[in-house]
Amino acid sequence: DEPFVFDMVRLAANQVDRLQRGERKMLRGLLEHLASQLGFEAGVSWVDLAQAPAGHDLGSPEAAVCLLARYDWFSRKSRAQTSWFHQRGRLR
Repeated sequence: DEPFVFDMVRLAANQVDRLQRGERKMLRGLLEHLASQLGFEAGVSWVDLAQAPAGHDLGSPEAAVCLLARYDWFSRKSRAQTSWFHQRGRLR
């Protein structure tokens, strides 16, 4: 019902590397809730990643939220933890 909720989730997704563990956990729950309200089923995969979820236009805020939920966006590791550039000196 609130149009700015999708924008807030997308802004948080762009800043995922700066979020603390508790913030990620809270946003993960919010993302799952929003996606379930939009009719997204976690076990369903799309054949073509460019294809929007059923009932939502490609590029719409609703499709973006479903895609973030599909990748479980807020549970992924930060770029600093997975970057070869940041980790290159730690292997010694």
